[in-house]
Amino acid sequence: MAEYVFGYLLNETRHITQYADQQAQRLWQPHDYTSLRGKTLAILGTGAIGQNIATVAHAFGMHVLGTNQDGRAVEGFEHTMTLTALRQRLGEVDVLVSTLPATTETARCVNADFWQYAQDLLFINVGRGATVDESALIKALDEKKLRLAVLDVMQQEPLPQAHPFWAHPRVCITPHIAAVSFPEQVFDLFADNYRRWHAGKPLAHQVNFNKGY
Repeated sequence: MAEYVFGYLLNETRHITQYADQQAQRLWQPHDYTSLRGKTLAILGTGAIGQNIATVAHAFGMHVLGTNQDGRAVEGFEHTMTLTALRQRLGEVDVLVSTLPATTETARCVNADFWQYAQDLLFINVGRGATVDESALIKALDEKKLRLAVLDVMQQEPLPQAHPFWAHPRVCITPHIAAVSFPEQVFDLFADNYRRWHAGKPLAHQVNFNKGY
């Protein structure tokens, strides 16, 4: 997921797709670019995925904020807070990445109230589509609170042909491919947990069915 996130961030800041289009036109035209260094990245969710994205962000010199249920401190994040607290600080944020799971607490939590203080924000959702109020997202894009939304997950998948996301000029759609699990990765996790189980140790990556993740 970190590769997906930073692939889109670098494409946006360094005009990679634009230069490919210019090459097809035999057009030599440099464009000003912005650096990721010094930008503020906020990550919704400070679990393993969020922590990995935060690690890569620090390598690019970004400032990293995180959210979790109680605002508890988590290694790798310069500051952590609740989702409600982050809403008040969205004006400071350049890039927002959601890794949130789909639970009763997170259902459509990224809504019109949430976007109230956003300013020219780049939003990437690699969590779950159920966490985003899609109508509110389109409205925030149209009002220029967001300059771009990169969406790998949607409320309904596959995305219906008539959905406005398809034709929106500031929405990038991918078909839920941000983090495909490769067989060797699954095997390594299984093998590690098997050794833990055999040794009578606690298993890694346990799911809390009460929380939903």
